[in-house]
Amino acid sequence: MQEVQGCTQQRRMGQSYSSSGTKSVLRSDGTEGGVGFTMVQIVPVIVGSGFSKGLSVDDLGRGFKLNIQSDEETFKPRVFKVDHGRSVFKTGKHASSFCKIMDSDDKIKEHMEIAGHLSVSYGPLISGAGSGTYLSESVKTSRRSTLRYRSRVCHSFAHVKQDDAGVLEPVDDLASMLASNGCASDDIAERYGTKFVDQILFGCQLDVQFSVTSSEDMDLSEIMAKLKGAIGVGPLSVEFSADFARRNEESSHKLSLEISATASGVNFVCPAKPNLEEVVQLIEDFNAESKALQERADQDLEDLKRTDRMTVVGFSLANIADYLTQLSRAEASMLDEKMQSVGECVAAASLWKARLEGAKMERHTVHRYSARERELVLRPYEKQVDAEIARLKKKLKECWEYRKLPLAELVGRITPTKEIPKLDLGGGEENILHGYIGNGFISSPVRLWGSVEEVCYDYEGFTLRNDDGKVKPWMAGRLLEPNEQARVIVAAAETPEKLWLEVQIANHVLNPDVLVTQCQNDPMAPYYDPTKGELFLPEHVRKQVEDYKMRNAVPSFLSKTMLLLGGQGSGKTTLHKKLTGDIGMTSYAMQTCTKMRVSARAQGPAKDLIVVDTPGLGQSIRFDEAMEIRKALITGDVTQIVMVAPLPITCRAEDFIAGIHGNGLDSIMNCDTFKKDKDGIDVTMLKPGSSNEPLKRTQVFLVLTHRDAYESKIRELARLEGERPVFQYQRFVDEVRSRLPFVGPVAIVGPEVSVKWMYDTIVALAGYAKDWNTNYEIPLVECFREFPMSIPRPQNAGLEDILFHARSEIAARAALAREEMSAAVNQKAYDHGNKKISGNYVDMVGPTIDVIFKFLDDSFDECAMDATAKIVGVPLDELWLDASNENEMNARINVLNYVKQVLAAELSAVRGDIARQYPVGGSTAVYKACPQCNTIFLKPTGCDRLGVCGTVLKRDQDHDVPLDTPYRYEYIQDRSDPFRPIRRLKILKGQGDDLAGKDLSGIRRLFRVVQVRIQELVALRLGETEPKSGTQQVSSAGTWGCGATINWLEARVVPHAELVRKGLVPTKDIKELEVCNIPSSMSTPEFMNSLGSEFEVYSRGFEDFGLHTIQNMKLLGEILKPIIQAVVQESSDPPSSQLNAIQASHVKTILLSVQNATA
Repeated sequence: MQEVQGCTQQRRMGQSYSSSGTKSVLRSDGTEGGVGFTMVQIVPVIVGSGFSKGLSVDDLGRGFKLNIQSDEETFKPRVFKVDHGRSVFKTGKHASSFCKIMDSDDKIKEHMEIAGHLSVSYGPLISGAGSGTYLSESVKTSRRSTLRYRSRVCHSFAHVKQDDAGVLEPVDDLASMLASNGCASDDIAERYGTKFVDQILFGCQLDVQFSVTSSEDMDLSEIMAKLKGAIGVGPLSVEFSADFARRNEESSHKLSLEISATASGVNFVCPAKPNLEEVVQLIEDFNAESKALQERADQDLEDLKRTDRMTVVGFSLANIADYLTQLSRAEASMLDEKMQSVGECVAAASLWKARLEGAKMERHTVHRYSARERELVLRPYEKQVDAEIARLKKKLKECWEYRKLPLAELVGRITPTKEIPKLDLGGGEENILHGYIGNGFISSPVRLWGSVEEVCYDYEGFTLRNDDGKVKPWMAGRLLEPNEQARVIVAAAETPEKLWLEVQIANHVLNPDVLVTQCQNDPMAPYYDPTKGELFLPEHVRKQVEDYKMRNAVPSFLSKTMLLLGGQGSGKTTLHKKLTGDIGMTSYAMQTCTKMRVSARAQGPAKDLIVVDTPGLGQSIRFDEAMEIRKALITGDVTQIVMVAPLPITCRAEDFIAGIHGNGLDSIMNCDTFKKDKDGIDVTMLKPGSSNEPLKRTQVFLVLTHRDAYESKIRELARLEGERPVFQYQRFVDEVRSRLPFVGPVAIVGPEVSVKWMYDTIVALAGYAKDWNTNYEIPLVECFREFPMSIPRPQNAGLEDILFHARSEIAARAALAREEMSAAVNQKAYDHGNKKISGNYVDMVGPTIDVIFKFLDDSFDECAMDATAKIVGVPLDELWLDASNENEMNARINVLNYVKQVLAAELSAVRGDIARQYPVGGSTAVYKACPQCNTIFLKPTGCDRLGVCGTVLKRDQDHDVPLDTPYRYEYIQDRSDPFRPIRRLKILKGQGDDLAGKDLSGIRRLFRVVQVRIQELVALRLGETEPKSGTQQVSSAGTWGCGATINWLEARVVPHAELVRKGLVPTKDIKELEVCNIPSSMSTPEFMNSLGSEFEVYSRGFEDFGLHTIQNMKLLGEILKPIIQAVVQESSDPPSSQLNAIQASHVKTILLSVQNATA
C-alpha cells in the first residue's frame, strides 16, 4: 500500500499499517468537512496481470471484513450513506512508478502494495491459496527472472462526506441495529466488517512484466540489470535487444525474453506480446494519455465524470470504530495486529511454495530424458520437495482456519481455540529450502555423490536433506575455490556424479602417451579396460604427433575450433555434452533435437578450445538446418572436423559406408573446399607420384559410437555359430578408409569410455594440430547441390518447362563465359609465342576467371529469380514488393530455394569445368598475400621472387599496368526477338562502377529488404555470410609491408571473397535504395543491417556522433555527407586517410538511403 495525503475527512487516532512500498502524495485543492491533510493508505485494484478487482464509485462506503470464511466476500454492504450529496468528487495529483527485479520477498511485497493485515482476505496471496499465476511468475528460479514495471497516475478521487461535526451517517439497516438494545458489536463486525471504503481513486495504470528464461541454469542478474536500465530509454532498448540477440548467437545458453503488458484507464490497447521497442512506445503513449487526463480533470471534473474515463485504480480504508462509538477502536487495532502476523506467515509460505513448485518443474524438464536420472536423481528430489510443499500447504490451511475465528476469539474477549500460525525457518530450515531451489551452500571440504574422497572446494547449488539433518550435493551445482576474495568456478554440472567427472577433467593433465594407435582386440580378455576406446592414426598424423612428443611440445588450443558433424541419433550431441559439460536434450533414432549450431568451450586443459555441435543429418534435413551446418563450417577457422557415426549393428563395413552415403555426410565432404590442401591446391586433381602428392585434403576425425551394441552383436553371432567372437576393428577401419578418402584418424567409443580418454585422444589431437586451421568456403550454390536438404516442390503445371528454360539460359551464358575465358588464354598464348612474356608482364587469366565466376553467380541468381516469378505467376519486378504479407513472402522464398536447388547442378558443372581447365588456386593463383603481414600482391608472370615485402607499390615502374587493377564485366542482352535473343559479355578492367547485373539490381535490393523483415528467413541470410579472413591491408602507393623477404610459392592464397572485399575483383551491386521503404524512425544499427553485412561496422561510429536514428541524420542537412565520410574512414582497419572506391560507394549508398527515407 502507498501512503497518500488527501483531504477526505478528519481521522481520529488509530493504528495504521504500511508496507515498504514507495510513498507518494495526493493533494486536493481544498478541504470539505475536515481540517487539514491526513495520511491514508492506497490499496490497488490491479496487481500485475494476475490479480484484478473491479470496483466503481458505487463501492464507496462499503464494509471490508478481514476474518472471512472460505467462500465469503471481503467487501460487505455499505456502512455509511453516500447519497444526496454525501459523496464528494475532487481532483488530485498523484503519480507513482515501480521498476524492480523480483529477486527477493521484499520486492514482491512492495510491488503488491497490500499490507500484511489486508493480504489475508484481499490480493493475489489468497488467489488459489497462494498458487496463483502472479506468484509463480514473480519468484526467481535458477532459470528464470522477472522484472515488473508499473506506472500509476491518479487524477481525481471520491470520498464520503462528513457533516460539520465530522460525523458520518450510518445506513438505515445499521442505524436500526445500533438503536436496538440487544445489538452487540460482534453482530456489526460480522455483517459489515471492521473497515469501510472511505475513498475511491480514479486514474490510469500501466503494468509491464519482463520474464527472461534461460535454457540452462545461469546467473541472470547481469542481464536483468541491463534490461532494467533499458526500459523506457529508446537507444538503450535497441542496444539491449542487439546484445540479447548476440548473446544467444554466441552462447549455448539460449535466452528468451517474454513481455506482457496491460493498461487501464487509457485510450489504447497494449499488444499481446510487445517487444522492448514497443514497450518504450507504450510508456510514452501512457505518459501522454495520463497528462491529458489530468489536464481534463483539472479543467472540468464534472464533464469528465459524464464520460467512461473514470477508471478506478485504487481505494483506501478506514476503521468503522473511528466513527461509531458503539465499536471498540482498541479491538479493531488488535484485530489488525493479529491479521498482520497471519499475513506474514501467508506471504512466506506462499512464496516458498511457488519457488519450490517452479524449481521442481524445471528439474523435471532437465532430467526427464534420461531414465537413469529420472529414477536415481529426480525421484529422491521430488519426494523431499513434495513433502515440503505439503508442509507449506498445511501451514496455509492453518492460516485460513485462524482467519475464520469469530471476532471475540481474535481480540481475546474469550479464550482462543487456535494459536497464531507461524512458519518456522530457524535451525537451518531456510538453508534446506534454499537447497531445494538451487541456492544451497556447503563449505569445503565436500563429498560428491559416488566419490570416496572429499574435494577441497565450496559447493553451491541444489542440495538434499540427509538422515542426520545435514545437506548433501544433489542435481545441478558448482564447485568453487574456497577463497572469499575471488570466487573461481572450478566445475559445474547437472548432477554430482557429472560434477565429480568434471573436477577430474579440470585437474587433468593430457597424457601424450595415450595418443597412439591402440586397439583392445578382445573385450572378453581379463586385461580389457572398458574406460578406454580404440584409436587408429594415419601415418602422416602419427609422424606429426611423434614430432611434437620429441620436442616435448605442449598442446595448444588457443583460437582453435572443433566441429562435430553426424547423423541423427549418432551420439554427436552426447559427445558434445561430455567434452564441454554442456547440458541439453539428446536425440533418439531418426529425430534430431539440435536445430541450431551450439558452441561451448571444452574444459580443463583444453578450456580455450571451442566445440561446435550442429544439427543432425539424415536422408533429408530442413533448409534452415542445412544453412546452420554450412554457417558452422564457413564461419572462422576450423581446426578439426569430428564426424560422429554409430557402428553398424550388422557389423559389416559395407553397411556402415552405405549409412554414411544415406545421411549425406559423404556428399558434404564432396564440396570443393574439402578437396584442397592448406595451400588451396585441389589434391584430387594431382597425379600419383607428383611433387605435391604428400599434400592432403581435409580429413575428418571419425568417432564411431555404440561400441557396446556392436560388440554385443558380434558375441551373439559368434554364439550362434559356436565360435569365439573376433573383433576385427583394424580391418573395419582400413575398409572404411579405402572407400571414404576423407576419413583420417578413427576412434571407437562406447558409453563406458571415460571423458579423460576422450580428452587424451580426440581433444588432444586438436591441440597438437599444426597449421590445421582452415577457412572453408562453401558457395550457396554448392550447398544446394551437396547438402541433403529437403525443399517442398512447388505446385505448378508448367514447372518442368519453366525449369528447362532456366537451365537453357544458364547454359547459353556459360557458353559466353567460356568464350571470354578462351580469349584470355589465347591472348596469353599469343603473347608467349611472340615473346612478350617477361618480368613486367601482367597475366589477365586469373582475374578474368574471378570475374567470370561472378558473372555466372549473378546469372544463376537472375535465372532463379525469373523462374520463381513465373512459377508464382507475378511479374519479376513485383516478386518482392508485398513484404508485409509474411506468409506469402515465405511461400515465395520456398519456391526460390527449390529453384536454386534444381539449378545448382547446372552452375556447379560449369564452374567445375572452368576451374579444372584454368586453376587459380595454389601455386597458380594470381593474387597472394604476405604470410607475415597479409599485404596482398598481384602476380606478374615470371615474378616468383617478390623480394622484400613492401617494395612492390600500387603502380610499379617495372610493370606495364597497375598491379591492383580491378576487373569487372559488362553483360548486354536483347530479347526483342524471343527466338533469337542477342547476348554479349565483355571483360573490362580499370576503375569505375560495376556494370554487372544492372537489370536485376532492383529485384535483388527488394529481396534483401524482404530478408530483413521476415524473421523466418534466417537461413537465407546465412547464405550471404562471408568467411572471416585474416587480411589486414591491401598494397597501395605509400603503404609498405612488413619488410620480410617473401617468395611467391610461400605466399598465402587470397580467397575470392577477400578479393571482393579489397576491391580487387567486382563488388556487389551498390544498393540504390530510393525504392525501399525505410522509415526515418529506424535505429542506426537496424539501418546499417538493412543495407548489408558490410555496413554493420559503421553503426558504432554513427552512434558516437549521437546519430541513433535515421531522423537524427536527416536533421544534419548539408553536413551529413562529411560526417558519413569521416565515419567510413575511421571504421576501416587501419583508419584510412582518404576514401577508396568501395568506401566511396558506401558513402553514396548511406547518403541516398537517408535522403530517401520516409517520414
